[in-house]
Amino acid sequence: MTIAITDHAVLRFLERKKGLDVDALRGEIKESLARASAAAGEIALRDYNVRANDLLFVVRNGRLVTVCEIESGLNMTKWGVW
Repeated sequence: MTIAITDHAVLRFLERKKGLDVDALRGEIKESLARASAAAGEIALRDYNVRANDLLFVVRNGRLVTVCEIESGLNMTKWGVW
């Protein structure tokens, strides 16, 4: 039988075994989104997309839900990007 490995388990492995500083990474992401987040807050937006550093940050209900490479060939219309 094969075992499925969740993203959460991978993240914890990277943190605990490989030394990934998750809090530092979280801070770096927050810093990248700070200006857009402040602007969205001023007009009470909770769903928005941010293009930064050749990435698409997708925010839904005030939470960052995914990060995509803009040129990845993914169907960006799913995230409201044309």
